[in-house]
Amino acid sequence: MFDNKITIFKYMENLGTFIHGIASTQALDSSGERIRISGIDDTNLTTDGVINWDHNNEQTSQIVGKILVSKKILDESDIENKHQRYFYEKIGKKPYLYVCAVLFDNFGHTGAKDLAAMYKFNEAVKSKDLKTVIGFSVEGSKLEKVKDEITRCIARKVSATITPCNKECVSQLVVDQDYIDELNKAFSKDELNNLFLKYEELSMDLKKADNSGKKPKLKDTIIPNQNKYKDKKSYTPESKVTAMGRTGMGTKDIAPGKDYKPKKTYQPNENPTAVKVGDRIMHNKKDSIGRTGYSIYNDPDTFKTDNKKYATVLKKKRGVPKGVDPDKQERCVRDVKAQGKDKTSAIKICNASLEKKYEGFDKVKEEAAKHGAKNPEAVAAAVGRKKYGKKRYNKMIQAGKPGGKKGKPAPGNKQKLGKAMDAGGGQGAPSTLTQGSALVKKSENYWDNYPKKQELVDFLSKKMPKLSKREILALAKTTVYKMEREKEELLKGLVNEK
Repeated sequence: MFDNKITIFKYMENLGTFIHGIASTQALDSSGERIRISGIDDTNLTTDGVINWDHNNEQTSQIVGKILVSKKILDESDIENKHQRYFYEKIGKKPYLYVCAVLFDNFGHTGAKDLAAMYKFNEAVKSKDLKTVIGFSVEGSKLEKVKDEITRCIARKVSATITPCNKECVSQLVVDQDYIDELNKAFSKDELNNLFLKYEELSMDLKKADNSGKKPKLKDTIIPNQNKYKDKKSYTPESKVTAMGRTGMGTKDIAPGKDYKPKKTYQPNENPTAVKVGDRIMHNKKDSIGRTGYSIYNDPDTFKTDNKKYATVLKKKRGVPKGVDPDKQERCVRDVKAQGKDKTSAIKICNASLEKKYEGFDKVKEEAAKHGAKNPEAVAAAVGRKKYGKKRYNKMIQAGKPGGKKGKPAPGNKQKLGKAMDAGGGQGAPSTLTQGSALVKKSENYWDNYPKKQELVDFLSKKMPKLSKREILALAKTTVYKMEREKEELLKGLVNEK
């Protein structure tokens, strides 16, 4: 492509057409995302970043320029020249990513020549208030996202396109001759030589691929933020999609030849009987709380209604019985799967466990409250988990089977639970006893006189982080009670020996 270095270096005084503009702002783009400017890593842009045409990188004719300057403008203190200030004021003094680049038009690049002609047209009609033809769109990798905001990302390339995803990302021709002279000097001969050596190698690879019939593998073909389906309005439900669809800051292709069927939108007065994930139901104007359509009243958990104009059908979680917390079930399934169980078995085990747990927990809590317990939840937790275990204690209180270390029978009549505990039958931990009993008073006295309450609570919290504060307190009281009881038993034994 280039006979020798002289062919390259004779252009050093005038590299080509210079363009600059806004590569990214914090405005909401047409894909429903916004980028935090302070979270952009733009170091790659000035080292090996290039300008491509309309997000295409597969052919050398589509790589049309080299990025020379990249600068994050967060406020006025970041502005270095009048050109950066011009774009800063153009978008209302908001944060943006400034980019300046040079096109390859002076080196015989046909694609760059075409693009340079479009920029020159823009400059010629700027005084006539015509809409800018070309804008910028940043390409890269998404690292972190919070709701609709991309908080951390890496910018790798910038695309010149007539359909920028962010309408604030405009670009223009550089006409200031002083700035052009400064930019010409910014590019070293070694950098220019290396750039065109890479360009020539890429061209040779593409020619070999054309001759062999194989498509070359190109790196860093990351698609930026754009609408999921380009030119969506031009398709009908029976249309065939042959172009690539784009979404997010990664790639997601629509296979050529596949049917593309847009999501349906139902009006409030319709009776949709077979809505699908992604379908929209317009808001009912008579109801301002966000419920829309017929089906949403039958199954409101299936719909997302935070949009002011419509509700969106969501994918509903399956395998969660009524009365079971989905988040707790998810954590339980994860723990059970870690023990070697498959997902289906883990869901069955967790559902059975959580349903029994809630049933037994609520019954004991209700019974403890009837007997005047200060903290019914702590009572139920201690009874169900610490002394007998969830399953065993549920069986005890429901069937009256023998329980406890001493094998004393638990009462079949749950209303006699408090009296039976005081009498020693099915005796649980002290925190599970009812408020009026002598054992509870003794336990409270032990706790009140214990000098290191806070240290014990902190220790148990670190050892068992999944327990609630109430459960930790109940366990701490139980521990103190047992320690004091052991001391008393030891003293009694010593006295009896004497």
